[in-house]
Amino acid sequence: MKNFVSAGILLLCSQIVTAGIINFEDTAPTNWYQPVIQSGGFQFDKNDGWMGVNDYSSWLPVGAFNATMDLDMGYGTFDMYQLSGESFDLHALDAGLSWYNYDEFDSLTITGYQSSGNIISTDLMLSHSYQSYTLDHFVDLEFITFSGNALNYGYAVIDNLDVSVASVPEPMMLPLFTIGFMGIMLSLRRRKSTCT
Repeated sequence: MKNFVSAGILLLCSQIVTAGIINFEDTAPTNWYQPVIQSGGFQFDKNDGWMGVNDYSSWLPVGAFNATMDLDMGYGTFDMYQLSGESFDLHALDAGLSWYNYDEFDSLTITGYQSSGNIISTDLMLSHSYQSYTLDHFVDLEFITFSGNALNYGYAVIDNLDVSVASVPEPMMLPLFTIGFMGIMLSLRRRKSTCT
């Protein structure tokens, strides 16, 4: 009985974690002049420079294009955050360098601003083809900034961002959980009384 009570309390207090991939397939193709782009429950803001969503196969060398929509950024810095304002984790992403960039301008800097006030950062060395990058410690983020030489002197493309969002259940969910939990307890009590 104590185990069921503990499990019920834990369920009521726990966060719901939702995970997903931001692949920009839910976004219509745009031109390069977008100040804001939304996809997969997240928003991307242009601080300066150029930003758009498209299947710009011409922006990557032959064979490097991943044949899907992606986010193209250049000549500026760009922010990413969850539309609901909840904190999120960024686990991985695909990124590539435009043919427009010289090889020495290949670093994409990802800076994460955590809810605790900590700031974490990593530099990805991009190539002229899509690569998958795993990100460690990019958790409990309020927002992310994309910057670096790849964006200062040219263009980079990102796609397939692996994210998860932890959210506290809606207030109306708590009474529903409580009613369900009480029903389980009543069922167990009846079963126990009929067995004795």
